[in-house]
Amino acid sequence: MADPTSGVIVTQQGVDVVIAADYQKVVDTRWRFLDIQFEQEFTISHADSGATHWWVEKLFDHNLGFLPAFNYRAISLDNGGNSFVTINNSLLQIIATDTSVYLRNLYVSGDPTTPIVLKCFIRLYNLDITTEYAAPISFGVPGAPVLEPDIGIKILTNEGDINSTDLSKFTIDTKGKAFAIQQTGVRTAASPDYSLTIDHHLGYPPTYFLAQVKRANEWNSVFKDPLGVDTIFPMVVPFGARIVADTNNVIVKGSQSALAGSYAFLITKEPTELAV
Repeated sequence: MADPTSGVIVTQQGVDVVIAADYQKVVDTRWRFLDIQFEQEFTISHADSGATHWWVEKLFDHNLGFLPAFNYRAISLDNGGNSFVTINNSLLQIIATDTSVYLRNLYVSGDPTTPIVLKCFIRLYNLDITTEYAAPISFGVPGAPVLEPDIGIKILTNEGDINSTDLSKFTIDTKGKAFAIQQTGVRTAASPDYSLTIDHHLGYPPTYFLAQVKRANEWNSVFKDPLGVDTIFPMVVPFGARIVADTNNVIVKGSQSALAGSYAFLITKEPTELAV
């Protein structure tokens, strides 16, 4: 894509707009940014009995109409004193469909880990991570911030104090920035090497996120899926995966066994070493 003849570019405070690298820009109207659609803390409890089966508890509806990128932070998990139960690395899963977010688990008859009481924080983004997308790349030379008076741009969200130091209260604050989206899409691990390769060509190792995608026709459990639709998992490092990011590619392989399945990805313009 050629550079536009008109548009808006805003760099981080103190960075020259003429020489700024892509990851030093707060706004560039050629790009998309990672917009938060929903964030909230949840407490979910579920007790079960009877025959072995999968169950789901709805956390909330997002009604975006696509499989969204999201992540979570577990605050506490009471599972009957069995601390080996973890989320998304086991049978206990937080998943999203194109309309809602659920907690899903396999109940095994006589399982002592129930009831489950989970308290977690979920942040969901207005981004269809499964759609193929690539932003234009400007190979600028990173400009060092220049010491100058405390000037810049701040635009508040619907709530907040203009003097707040919480960057989440601002749509734009040139003292910080949101992740700029370089690329999204889906790759599937297949024979012969059962690995994923994502070509980004940014010229440096970028910050990346991965989310496993399960199509309804890929369900392979002997027990019935209670949803029966396509689902997506949170953006986390796949369990047991080995990932190498270099100047042109992000390569994902299994560490002890072959990687399998489909994974949506988000490559940002931010270099790995700057993402803190």
